Amino acid sequence: MIIVYAKSIVPEENIDKYLEIAKKLAEETRKENGNIFYEMIQDTNNKNVLAFIEKWENMEVLDKHMKTSHFTTLVPQLNELREGESELTIHEILF
Repeated sequence: MIIVYAKSIVPEENIDKYLEIAKKLAEETRKENGNIFYEMIQDTNNKNVLAFIEKWENMEVLDKHMKTSHFTTLVPQLNELREGESELTIHEILF
């Protein structure tokens, strides 16, 4: 199993729009085969820090996800609303 942590820093004036787009992405992604969960979280100490937490059956389904039309359409829109680059880490569950 694979866990993805994708963190972004979003200026306060962009948070509502960012969350609107992220919700669409989450709704479509949760329909995909191989997705176990796909959640948006917010740092309790810094409301500008938002992150997706994702769980996938394997890398193959994650790779397919990153080629879907909703991913390739909505992620660039999210990128326009954040500060700098996102922090993306992919982890394998060991036990």
